[in-house]
Amino acid sequence: VSMDICPHKITAICGPSGCGKSTLLHMLGLLMKPDEGKIIINGQEVKEGKDLPAIRNESFGYIFQEYALME
Repeated sequence: VSMDICPHKITAICGPSGCGKSTLLHMLGLLMKPDEGKIIINGQEVKEGKDLPAIRNESFGYIFQEYALME
């Protein structure tokens, strides 16, 4: 998959159950690394060892699918 998500635009990911929507969102949210290829955010490749929560915080909003709430 190769995709560009434009700033200030709403992007929908649609498809049947089991087609990989959640897996794609986990990769885009930097919660999973891809088996192949790379993730590039704002022109920078996201590599292992980077501060992924900081990248998420600075680059995009992410709402977790699972409950990730603080007590």
